[in-house]
Amino acid sequence: MKEELPQITDSEWLIMKALWEKSPLMNRDIIQIISERSKWNNKTIETLLRRLVDKGAVGYKNVNSKAREYFPLVSQEECMRIESETFLKKVYDGSISMMMACFLKQQKVSKEELERLKAVLNENEE
Repeated sequence: MKEELPQITDSEWLIMKALWEKSPLMNRDIIQIISERSKWNNKTIETLLRRLVDKGAVGYKNVNSKAREYFPLVSQEECMRIESETFLKKVYDGSISMMMACFLKQQKVSKEELERLKAVLNENEE
């Protein structure tokens, strides 16, 4: 039986993205990176990191008594897939065509992006 992925909140995604970009990272490095991307204080970042560890999304190795090295235990691709499925079901009742139509009406799409979408659709058709 496949293990269920942990629910990652919007705030926790910021930390996960940092760890997916470069891993492992020391706790001080995570605090520095997230501080540059948000207005959160150190305690908030430490709390979010602890929650991710408790959920099983992030692991760590003790380097010394004050420092830990953190790394993701879940893949970015799998988390993105689950988030996409959840969003699609919640907002568009699972209809990909409804979602795509909405996005294409609302967003300006470059010719290159349209060509990539057509290629994906053609691959899916085969």
